[in-house]
Amino acid sequence: NYTTTIMAVASLVLPLLAFILNSLAQDLTPMYHFTRSSGEMNDPNGLVMMPVTTENSTFPQYEYHMYFQSSDNGQQGPHNWGHATSPDMVHWTRQNTSGIIGSSGGGIILPPTVGATAGWKAAMFSSAPSYPPKNPPVGLSLWYTESDSLDNFQVWGKGSCAGTPPAPTGGNTGLICPSLVPAAVNAGYIGDNYVWKEQDPTTGNYTYYVLSGSNKCPTGKPMCGYGEPSATPQALLFKSTDLLTWAYDGVFWAGVGQGPRVDCPDTFELDSQQQAFLWLTGGKTTWMVGSLNRGASLQFTDTFSGVVDEGAFFAQQSLFNELQQRVQMGWIPVTLKGTTGAQSLPRLIVWSSKTQSLHFSALPAVWGLHTAEITLSPMTLSGGQKVDISSNISSVLKTPFQAHVRVTVEFIATSPPVEVCVLSGGQGCVSIKVFSNSTAPSPPPSQQCNATGIYNNSDTTGTYVPGYGPKLMPMNQSGETGAATCRELCCTVPGCVRWTYTDPQPGSTAHECWLKQGDGTLLINGCLHYSSGHCWSGETKTTPPASQPVAFSVNNGPHLSLTDYGHNETLNGNPTQSVMLDIFVDGAIVEVYANEGERVFTAVKTDATAMDVVVSVDGAAQGPQAIVYVTAWGMQGSIQ
Repeated sequence: NYTTTIMAVASLVLPLLAFILNSLAQDLTPMYHFTRSSGEMNDPNGLVMMPVTTENSTFPQYEYHMYFQSSDNGQQGPHNWGHATSPDMVHWTRQNTSGIIGSSGGGIILPPTVGATAGWKAAMFSSAPSYPPKNPPVGLSLWYTESDSLDNFQVWGKGSCAGTPPAPTGGNTGLICPSLVPAAVNAGYIGDNYVWKEQDPTTGNYTYYVLSGSNKCPTGKPMCGYGEPSATPQALLFKSTDLLTWAYDGVFWAGVGQGPRVDCPDTFELDSQQQAFLWLTGGKTTWMVGSLNRGASLQFTDTFSGVVDEGAFFAQQSLFNELQQRVQMGWIPVTLKGTTGAQSLPRLIVWSSKTQSLHFSALPAVWGLHTAEITLSPMTLSGGQKVDISSNISSVLKTPFQAHVRVTVEFIATSPPVEVCVLSGGQGCVSIKVFSNSTAPSPPPSQQCNATGIYNNSDTTGTYVPGYGPKLMPMNQSGETGAATCRELCCTVPGCVRWTYTDPQPGSTAHECWLKQGDGTLLINGCLHYSSGHCWSGETKTTPPASQPVAFSVNNGPHLSLTDYGHNETLNGNPTQSVMLDIFVDGAIVEVYANEGERVFTAVKTDATAMDVVVSVDGAAQGPQAIVYVTAWGMQGSIQ
C-alpha cells in the first residue's frame, strides 16, 4: 500500500541522505595548505622571490612566486606549470598557468642583461615538453618572461638537442642536451633541476648553474633512462655565462646504496664552511651537509645526512627569503573533491651544531593564521590512562578540521610510551608515539650499520692495508652493487668494523670483500689504484646510536620509528626532559614537527570523520608516568 511504499523508500533514502550530510559535514579540503581549485598538482617548481615597487613604503617589498607541475582533469599532453603568488609564502593567490610546459624544474630572477636576453625578468628550465613523456628525456628547455608579473613565459626555440619537439614558432626546444655529458659518466638521463646564479665580485659578471637529477647506468646500459633499478644516484652540473650557451661542469655528487637516482636536487650554502644538498630518492627526501669543492668544477662531499620528512612529503624546493632564511616547500599527495595534490607549509631550514643535523620547522609566519587560543591545565597521566581532549579544544576551532595543537610530554622516571592520536575514523588515526630514553626502541643493528656511507676510492692512490678478518671470495657482483653487499656482510658478521671491496684485486679475476676487526682509522686511502678495477672502503658504527623517541603511524599501520640516518642524537637527552610536538591539522593533512623540527612527519588521512585528539599512556605501569601540557589554536584559511 501507499504507506508501506513510503516507509520502504524512506528506509532506503534516509540512510543515504544521512551519509551525504555527514560527508558534507566532514569537509577535509585543506584551507591553509595550497591546493588547486580543480585538477592535479604535484612537484613545486622554480620558487623565486621578486622585488616589487609599492607606494609609501620605506622598506623593500617582495612577492614570492611558486610554479608547480599540474594538469587539468582529462588533460592529454605534457604537464603545464601552474602559478601562485604570495607576500609571505603562507597566503597564496592562484594565478593563471605560467605558459611553461614540461616536467619539473627550477628557475631564477634575472639581473639586468644585454644582448639576446635583454628585458628578461626570469628564466626557468623544464624537461623538454614531449607527450607521451620520453625516457630518457631528450633535454632541458629554457623558458623566459619579460613580464613583471612573471607569467606568459615563452620557450627559447634556438636549442640543438636531437629529438626534442619543435617550438610553437619553429626551432628546437632543447637547450641543455644529454650529449653534453661525457660518455664515461654513464648518465641515464638529465631531468629535474635546480637553478642558481653567482656573481663575480671583481668583474660583476654572472655565472648560471643548472643542477640536474640523474643516475649512473650499469656498465653496458648507456642512457638507461629514469627507471633503471640497478642504477646508482648522481647529480650533474651545467654552467653558462649567458643562459644560452651551456657546458657540462661535472658530477656534482654521486652515491652508492642510496636509491637508483637523484630526483628534484637542491643545493645552497649554509655558511662559509658548509653546503647543503637535498634530493629525492626511494620515496624519501634526503638532506646532506658537507663541503663544496670549488676546483676545476663544483663538487659536493657529504659529511652528515638524514631524512627531511618520514611521511608523505616529496619533491621539495627551497629559496632564501627576504631575511636570508632558507625556506622549503614540498608536494603532499592528497586527493579530495576533484583536486589532487597540495603543497606543504613553508618550512624554515636551520643547521643545528648541537645535533649535527638540519632541522625543519614551520615558518613563523604560519603562526599568523592562528585564531583563538586555549591552554589546558597540565595533566598527570598514569600507566594505561587515556584522556580525550577533543571537546576541550573544540571551542577555539573556527572550522572543524583546521587546528594547531602543541602537545608537550614530560616524562617521569622510566615512563612507558605516550601516544597522541589525532583525526580518528576509518581504519584508525594518525598516531604519534613518544618514548622516554628507557623505553625507546633501538633500531636493528643492521639498520644502524647500513646507514653508514660507502666511500668510492677508485681514483685514490694509496697503500692497501690488509684486513684482519676473513677474506670472502669470490663475490659475483661488481661495482657499487658488490660494495653494498660487502657493507651488508660487515653489518652481519660479529666484530666487523671496517671493510674494503675490490672488483677485482690485482692479479685476480675474483671480486673480493675484506672484513676487518678491531680499531683503526677509516681507510679513506686504503685502496690500491689500478686502471681496470675499482675499490671501495667503509666503516660501520662501532657503537649503536642513541634511540630516537618518536614514532609515527597512520590507520593502525606499523609505527615508523625515526631511528638512524647517519648522526647520533635524541629528542630528549634525559628521561626527565620533555618532547614537544607541534601538530598542524588541515583537513586530511597532518604535519608533525617534533622539538621544533628535529623530526618531521607528514600524513594524509582522507577517511577521517572527527577531529579527535586523544592522549594515552601505554603499559600497565602504576602511578604517575608523564605530565602532558596542551595548547591549541584554531587556524584560518590562507588560499584564494
